[in-house]
Amino acid sequence: MQAISLKLPESVLQASTEAAQSLGINRSEFIRQAIQNETRRMRKKRLAQAWGELSRDPRFMAEFEEWEASAVADGLADEEAEGWFSLPEDKSTP
Repeated sequence: MQAISLKLPESVLQASTEAAQSLGINRSEFIRQAIQNETRRMRKKRLAQAWGELSRDPRFMAEFEEWEASAVADGLADEEAEGWFSLPEDKSTP
């Protein structure tokens, strides 16, 4: 882990200290978690936007619906519901 230095307005510093204390963690851990949560939120937003764009493409949707139907027919949906499948974590963000 690398150390960084940043300047925060007094009000943000105080709010982060109080929030960290209420969670029983130190301020550095609170800030780490806040950054991780924000980068996850941004990634999900980008994925949702990309999916929105793809969903307007009739050729893509036809191909996706064909794949989805074959996945259900092959039993993939049942296996996924059993919990064997999970997406890998994105290691590119801290």
